[in-house]
Amino acid sequence: MASKGRPKLPDDTPKVKFTKTYVDSNGIKAHWKYDLDKHPNGPISVEIDYPKDYFQETPLVLYEDESITQRKFWNEETEKYVGYQRAKQLGLIEKIYNSK
Repeated sequence: MASKGRPKLPDDTPKVKFTKTYVDSNGIKAHWKYDLDKHPNGPISVEIDYPKDYFQETPLVLYEDESITQRKFWNEETEKYVGYQRAKQLGLIEKIYNSK
């Protein structure tokens, strides 16, 4: 007599949640997290880990050949680049151009 109910799945079923780690030749590690229930076509998040000496010297201003409103300014507190208006609010523009 056949057993009733849902048949047991074999152990070789594909994983639904998994992580892949890629290492670049420069030492950069990228952790791709997948959850096929939430997003079946690609990763749900990617985390990138840089080596400590990767960013040796950060320029204070990016795109110096652009107009001043199109440039990006380095904010040391958040360690991110900010746009012109936010840099003006934080007083970064005066610090950069008065120190030169």
